[in-house]
Amino acid sequence: MKTYLPITIKYSPIRKLALIPFEKHPDTIYRGFELQFIDGQPYGTGYRVLGYRNDNFVDVYDDVALKFIEDEKFNVAENGLKEHVQTPINNVRFCKADGNQVISFEFADIQNRKISVHIEERAKKKSKTMNILAPVGAGSKKPEYLPVFFLYDFDLMRKNKSIICCNIDGKDM
Repeated sequence: MKTYLPITIKYSPIRKLALIPFEKHPDTIYRGFELQFIDGQPYGTGYRVLGYRNDNFVDVYDDVALKFIEDEKFNVAENGLKEHVQTPINNVRFCKADGNQVISFEFADIQNRKISVHIEERAKKKSKTMNILAPVGAGSKKPEYLPVFFLYDFDLMRKNKSIICCNIDGKDM
């Protein structure tokens, strides 16, 4: 007896990601960013920033170091893809220093506005990571697939005493 599972498995080489939400005080276009470090085929090695828009679309900014895949699908993000461009992503730090997370990056968005993010966790207490299974795409309008991401060593940053700066076109978020 043969059994067929209607499941396709596709590997995504995202090694690290950080969600930076600011829904309570959104920009005119964005309500949050997601920084991704990608290392693997077919992209190569580099960074990607997803800009979560107020109209529930997503803009995708691929660093010039990544191989640009023009027809890549992002329709699992609510209303789907609005813009997908390649742009320099500069001054990136995505690491732990003294046991605390440091995240920073800069790039220009589709309206050529300078976006700068710098987050430096300043917690004294050692964090405990966890492994989680994260379903993505629950709010998708027309998904072709619904991905499931295994997040290893998942951690939440503590805001207390941390430096959190997000600036869009000269305006602090």
